[in-house]
Amino acid sequence: MHDRKGDLPSRREHIIPSSLHGYVKNETRKDEVQPSMKLRSFRVRNYRCIDDSGEAPVEHIKALVGKNESGKTSILKALHKFNPATPEPFNGLKEFPRRRFHEYEDKATVVELKVSLDHDEMDELAQIDPRLAEVSGASVTRDYAGRYAVELLPDIQTPSPNLKGVFPFLIQLRGTIDRLDDTTLGREGGVRWKLLDALSRVGTGIVEETDLSNASSSREAFIRQLQEIQVVLEKSTDEGSKKTIRDIVRLILNTIDWPSIDTRINKYIVERLPVFVYFENYAILSGRIHLPSFVERFIAGELNPEENTARMLLSFLKLDPEKLVKLGTHEGKSSQEVQEAFDTRALMVDRAALSVSGLLADIWQQRKARLDLAIDGEYLRLWVADADGSRVELEQSSKGFQWFLSFYIVFMMESLQGKDTVLLLDEPGLHLHPAAQQDLLRVLGKLSEKNQVIYSTHSPFMIDLDHIDTISVLAETPKGTKISEPTKTTDKTALFPLQAALGYALSRGLYTGQYSLLVENITDLWILSTISQHFRESSHGSIDDDIVITPSGGGQKSALFATMLSGQNMGVSVLLDSDVEGISVKKQLIESPIARETNVLFVNDATQESGRVMELEDLLPPSLYLRFVNDAYSGELGKNRLGNEALAKDVQIRRYVEAELEKRGVSFSRFRVARQIMNDLPNIPFSQFPPEFVQNMERLFLYINRIKPEHTAQPIIARSSRHSSLRAIFSRSRS
Repeated sequence: MHDRKGDLPSRREHIIPSSLHGYVKNETRKDEVQPSMKLRSFRVRNYRCIDDSGEAPVEHIKALVGKNESGKTSILKALHKFNPATPEPFNGLKEFPRRRFHEYEDKATVVELKVSLDHDEMDELAQIDPRLAEVSGASVTRDYAGRYAVELLPDIQTPSPNLKGVFPFLIQLRGTIDRLDDTTLGREGGVRWKLLDALSRVGTGIVEETDLSNASSSREAFIRQLQEIQVVLEKSTDEGSKKTIRDIVRLILNTIDWPSIDTRINKYIVERLPVFVYFENYAILSGRIHLPSFVERFIAGELNPEENTARMLLSFLKLDPEKLVKLGTHEGKSSQEVQEAFDTRALMVDRAALSVSGLLADIWQQRKARLDLAIDGEYLRLWVADADGSRVELEQSSKGFQWFLSFYIVFMMESLQGKDTVLLLDEPGLHLHPAAQQDLLRVLGKLSEKNQVIYSTHSPFMIDLDHIDTISVLAETPKGTKISEPTKTTDKTALFPLQAALGYALSRGLYTGQYSLLVENITDLWILSTISQHFRESSHGSIDDDIVITPSGGGQKSALFATMLSGQNMGVSVLLDSDVEGISVKKQLIESPIARETNVLFVNDATQESGRVMELEDLLPPSLYLRFVNDAYSGELGKNRLGNEALAKDVQIRRYVEAELEKRGVSFSRFRVARQIMNDLPNIPFSQFPPEFVQNMERLFLYINRIKPEHTAQPIIARSSRHSSLRAIFSRSRS
């Protein structure tokens, strides 16, 4: 489809026709807000320090992480100007990259968005033209001149608006007419022959290459010839064929009218683009609002930022400040009327206080606090009440609390004004305690259920590692600032906030040992270190002492953790379950510029069954693992011990045990069995282990040890089985 360009408005503005560019903004009229499309990705180009950010996917929420001057604010500013709630045009003189200003032209693209359509929007487009039924989204760009260009996704290739372009439709029309039921006698009879006769005249006297989209005698003749077919068609009683013929004629007419339809599509898409609301500075709410002064400045349109926050609070509470002022005056009232007005005013504030009392219960977890309101003469006062009932004025509470409350009020009111906006926040919660920042992160997650949120941050406590796909890193490259996934960034310093977040999430700092083996969870650490220790004490191959085993908390976190450790020039091995997630993590590591040298192992690499899905427990002989399970659950199972008779060859032993215990009404705990292995396995004579198990484990240990540039055999130190098998966990190189 051709790009549809025009100086088009946001969905909140009326559109009037223009001569060449399709549409221009009318700043004076506001139409009813249309539901907007969902943002799926964005890309910023030619803006301040950014030449081309690359494409960044967006779901409900997106965190932009990067060091100072990396371009986080520039990204947010550019997105805001793409389609702001209040018009704010791009300024090429100030905003085009200075080092390339000699390349500037107003048609330079600044922002590209990809948006998705819902089912209703897809249906509405299909009503414009049936060929649009498969369109599920659009790519929209905006340049420095403010013009939008729209490309449908997937793109629709339409024929040229001439006889040559519509010829396939004419052939299709002929075939449909030939199949028409023409057995009716009387006036309705002979319709098929009449239609064929009318069709034979379509295109008569028109040059094949003539553009029929422009006003001309050829266009008028062509449309008149198609109308003859439609007139004759009304006499047919074959309703099925009539509909098919009408649809084909419609496609032909739409093809020659495509420039006009193109403009309609353009208008439809741009009107429904998401509106961007940018939050940069938040005025702190005052605990004392002088109502007469507030109303006077409100009417004059002269509210300062602090009073504007107060206005949003009053709006949120549905309190009319003018009415409160009128109820508080004595003029023209009897003493009884004054008392009734004061009582009414107090009742209004009390009801508002009840509605606001639970405002912070779900969002502020630092301490139990309740917001109270009270009317005091001409002042509306805000108090913060503790759980014990003691109250302090809002100004006497912490700055962090004041900021959080003010932000939440502004955020809630702005988001309520329009559905499906995209909320942009630059470094939110800077002076909040880390725990309060996590409260804020939860609030953003809640608000993102209705409005998409994009925010920038330096803080590790504003990073949600449980949803790594919501995090993008702004990294400096030889080609300028780029947005990338955390595991694919080439800028090690940009990863510092994620490194801190990961360390906090794991409740432990990054290890300082030179070599690390990352496993998926704590039970893998327990089992692997116990087996390795027993093998070492029995003078067999084991994991070298200076390789530190670290649980990462899951396969996806292993990729991020490996990137962090590799960025510190540490040798890293990653042991993964050979499942779909493990394969995905390995792919991420192979593609990572920093962690590509990571030694990635699958559990099944230790066996001859490369295609089998395996966990670490599957390396143990099934009968041995079931022995540990039966001992761990001896109280629940009694004599009804588990056997391996029903265990299929390719079924993971843990899944089998979990299902068998569930049949017996027993809940399975991986940790419980792993602890049993730690306690009992060191006491099993090494000679009782099957040769295949010994061979597989020694092969795995050999692969793990290859992390070291020059692997040499470590001295074997015989140890008593009374030594704790956990000692291997905390081993460190003392060289």
